[in-house]
Amino acid sequence: MNPEIDGLDIYYSFDNSTPDRFYPKYTTALQVPKDASMLRVITYRGKQPIGRLISMPVADLQKRTR
Repeated sequence: MNPEIDGLDIYYSFDNSTPDRFYPKYTTALQVPKDASMLRVITYRGKQPIGRLISMPVADLQKRTR
């Protein structure tokens, strides 16, 4: 995953909660938990959310990585 704008940080969750800057920050390939059904990501610049929350079913994510 790469943000379209430089200088943004990507935060994610697999537990169907809405991630914020206190959730894990994407820095390397993700390890998808066995029971995960949804990946949610959002970008931040510093303390400010930038862009929209993106939700993607894990099944769709796995299709994109094959």
